[in-house]
Amino acid sequence: MVRYSWIVPVLLTLPALGCGGIQDPNLEEAGQQGLEQVGEAQQALVRSCRTDLDCNVYANCTCLGNVCQGGEPELCSAPPQRACTTGADCRSGCSCSGGSCKDPGGTYSDYCAKPLPDAYESDDTAQTAEGYLGTPQTGHTFHEATDVDWVLVYVASAKLVTFETYNIQAADTVMKLYAYNASTGGVGALLATQDNKCVFDWPYDMNCLGSKITYNAPAQSAFFVRIENKPAWAANVYSPGAPGYSLRIF
Repeated sequence: MVRYSWIVPVLLTLPALGCGGIQDPNLEEAGQQGLEQVGEAQQALVRSCRTDLDCNVYANCTCLGNVCQGGEPELCSAPPQRACTTGADCRSGCSCSGGSCKDPGGTYSDYCAKPLPDAYESDDTAQTAEGYLGTPQTGHTFHEATDVDWVLVYVASAKLVTFETYNIQAADTVMKLYAYNASTGGVGALLATQDNKCVFDWPYDMNCLGSKITYNAPAQSAFFVRIENKPAWAANVYSPGAPGYSLRIF
């Protein structure tokens, strides 16, 4: 949720003091009310942030001191924008106007600034997991900061199986491997967890932010794979290119 602060400086002309510096109580009260009104007006022009991607990157706004700054206040206080060519580039309920996805009222919103759901949705729970059919699943995206993906895979013969995310795009995946509970048809024991498959250091390789698990799978076994975007990277949901990855199991 976006938070707003009151840190924008306020210039306010207060009534002049009379002789002897004695302030009329009524004028003092009026000055305080004026200060509050200006503060309320300025509050709407401040957008809190953690990273540049929380800001309107298309208006050259950046995150400085946890506030979106760098351009016109009206633009930097607005939610991030998602560029579009047609309405097909925008989420359901949003339209493409002036090259940006906007809500039905023609204004920017957090919802319309986020990417379209990928072709595997809704795969947000084990009950709605996408089945792995033997070929890589390409084009997974995180269309919400809290989006997670579940995949169900069946292994026919005993072998060492590799579960791997690759082609990482503005994301940092965390993978968890669970057994399939044949009795309930639900999630069984947690078997393994993996974050970065290699050291993310100079020279930076985004694929190091992918995940990789190897597991000795018995014959005729099934597994759930759960993949999430690491919380520190969740703001990338506003990135011009949706944060995403591909998954291969072999």
